[in-house]
Amino acid sequence: MSNFFDDISDNAKKIRDSVSNSVSNSIGGAQKQISESTDIIRKNIDQNIDTAKKGLEAAQKQIQGVAQKTTDVLTEQTLKNALAFFSSAQKGSEAAKNVGIWLWEVLKGDFHEDPTVGQVATGMVISMIPIVDQICDVRDFFACSIQVRKKPDDNLPKVMMVITIIGVVPTIGSFAKGMLKIILSVLRRSFKNVPTNFHRLPAFDKKIDETLEHALKQVRIFLNRADVQKYIQFKRIGDPYKFVAGKIEVLIIEANKNSLFVIKQAKTLLAKFDKLIGYVQRMGGNHRLVQEAIAEQKKLQDFVHNKLPTLLKNNEVHAAVMKILRKTQRRLEIESDMSFRATVNTKNLDKVWFPYLDELEQMKKKTPSWADKNVVLKNPAHLNAKPPEKQAYFLNQGYPDIGSDFKTFAKNAAKATEFKEGEVLYRVISPGSADNSVCWMRKTEFEKLKSKDDWRRYFAVWGSWNSNGEFVTYTVPKGGLKAWEGKAGSQVLDTAGRKPQTMSQQDWNEKMEQAKEFSLEGGAIQIVLDPKMLQASNISARKSTGWGYGDNQLGAIDMVGVPVLKNNVK
Repeated sequence: MSNFFDDISDNAKKIRDSVSNSVSNSIGGAQKQISESTDIIRKNIDQNIDTAKKGLEAAQKQIQGVAQKTTDVLTEQTLKNALAFFSSAQKGSEAAKNVGIWLWEVLKGDFHEDPTVGQVATGMVISMIPIVDQICDVRDFFACSIQVRKKPDDNLPKVMMVITIIGVVPTIGSFAKGMLKIILSVLRRSFKNVPTNFHRLPAFDKKIDETLEHALKQVRIFLNRADVQKYIQFKRIGDPYKFVAGKIEVLIIEANKNSLFVIKQAKTLLAKFDKLIGYVQRMGGNHRLVQEAIAEQKKLQDFVHNKLPTLLKNNEVHAAVMKILRKTQRRLEIESDMSFRATVNTKNLDKVWFPYLDELEQMKKKTPSWADKNVVLKNPAHLNAKPPEKQAYFLNQGYPDIGSDFKTFAKNAAKATEFKEGEVLYRVISPGSADNSVCWMRKTEFEKLKSKDDWRRYFAVWGSWNSNGEFVTYTVPKGGLKAWEGKAGSQVLDTAGRKPQTMSQQDWNEKMEQAKEFSLEGGAIQIVLDPKMLQASNISARKSTGWGYGDNQLGAIDMVGVPVLKNNVK
């Protein structure tokens, strides 16, 4: 029996092993078949994917090609519109045939070295034409870099380069940038043909001021345009001069803080230049001027990355840049005050003056503490409208002929005096006075004055001449200032006014007899000069004397509607 079961067990194992082997073989075969089928399917899928990819890439290239052609067409037309602003390409010229070459010729100034001020002003208005503003910025920048390369020993082109870079900083806004661009365009033209290192000469300061006067004429034309007026109203820019002066202050602070500010802006301009050269390359074809453009691009890149950082460490260049910016800012502030004055009724300004005959009537009623009646003059006035005899030869040495103003000095007191750069002169004025007029004093004399009474008595100033209340200072620029200095002469009231046309000569003579009784002492050291020798941008903002306006001893004045602390440059 045992053998029987052993045989059954052995047979069962054989059957199990056989079944197991069969199943295993079947599974293996199935797996192999599945694997082979999977490989075939995968290959088919990969082939289909590759085909799809190739089809997609071909479609993308086709789309990009169409887009590029469309972009080129748009860019070419846009460039033509922009370039026409600078100058039309001459018929039959390379530029007329090839917009890329036209762009390069405009960038390097082949048509004309600089757009006119009128074009610049117009460009500020039509800046909605794409690329015009970019070309303006880059053109100026590129032109300055060429001048720096041509004149390595002249620092003035470097000054103009930095000024140009700072002047196109976008963060100050398009309006301020536009106004500043007009001013800088005039400045660059003005300093184009001056001697080497002209900024070191005394004439530099004066030329800046003269140039700013010319620039402001263009700015006024710009601001009077109807479209600009609409923009100003839309942006709520109440005072454009003050607005831009404030933006210049921001630029000055940034430029003083870190030279990286200028370098960053230069790199921004370089990026614009590179983009425009890209247009030249793409549209210029194989023209020889394309290679010229690429060569100049490399030079400009080298300048910005390697030479500009060293240039910005030059203290002389930095000082000249700051001087131009400060003078521009100050002149705009003065223009702001002058524009405000133009809107004020002149009757308001008339209220701050004491009419001459009214002053006489007040004197007759009660002599003010700062005046005298029937006294011997302490500082009799000079009688001639010419300098003292021993000083006369100075008139041939650049000292001004102040004519009848010599009579404001004590007898033979006027001496030719040259004030050095940096000295500060003071002038006491009323709201209606001109800042740049004849009478000034040193700081030491100003600090001696404790009240308006001191000022009137010792500088011999009648109420009908100046109602006081404010003062300005003048910082003497490079080159100095020639003027006349000496004791103020005593003034007698009968010489202080003019006969009204409506008054008879007899009545006038009677009044003058009465006026002879009253005088002012004089004796303070005064300065008398020719206002034409003053530079407006060196005149300070007005400040209060702290003495109040008018004179209580002559009678109160009405200050309602009177512009106070507003510069007035004639």
